[in-house]
Amino acid sequence: MSFFVPGKNVSQFSSKNGLDIVLRYPKWEDLQPLWLYMNTLSREDTFLALSGESLDIQSQAEWLAGRFVQMEMRNSVVLLAMQGEDVIGVCNIDRNFNNRSRGLHVANFGISLASAYRSQGIGHFFARQSILEAKQKLNDITRIQLTLFSQNQIAYKLYQKLGFKICGQNPEALLYRGNFQDEILMSLKI
Repeated sequence: MSFFVPGKNVSQFSSKNGLDIVLRYPKWEDLQPLWLYMNTLSREDTFLALSGESLDIQSQAEWLAGRFVQMEMRNSVVLLAMQGEDVIGVCNIDRNFNNRSRGLHVANFGISLASAYRSQGIGHFFARQSILEAKQKLNDITRIQLTLFSQNQIAYKLYQKLGFKICGQNPEALLYRGNFQDEILMSLKI
């Protein structure tokens, strides 16, 4: 039986600045605002894989459809942070299929937050709630892993607060604004 209900609210809270934030599952009607959000992040050229490229709505629709399927199969949790009707953040925790059946107990973590909503406690609450949701919904997940740019100290401190530990480093694996950076691998036992 599926846990995924499109648009279902998971949590609601107020940011440090008093903004009402809702965490919920995506629905098809989120396609346009999600596409706009992702393109805004890409233009920002922050510590994400997206770096200035423009995403077309077709590829965003394919991504969203794929996430719906994976949530139905209990292989993924995707939550949106919403402020009113605006998508202000996305967090996904996806079962790792890289090592076939030998790695299905591991999930990959990704999170992003619009620049205007950072440093307000939203990222911490959003990440923590997403991890709790994954623990409840994804069968047999025992570990969550993530990678980050070595110079992204704000994210590093957040992940430490959540209990993630460094478990590896890939030297000069990421290009960020013309400079190579180490890629840090962190892991959380759940």
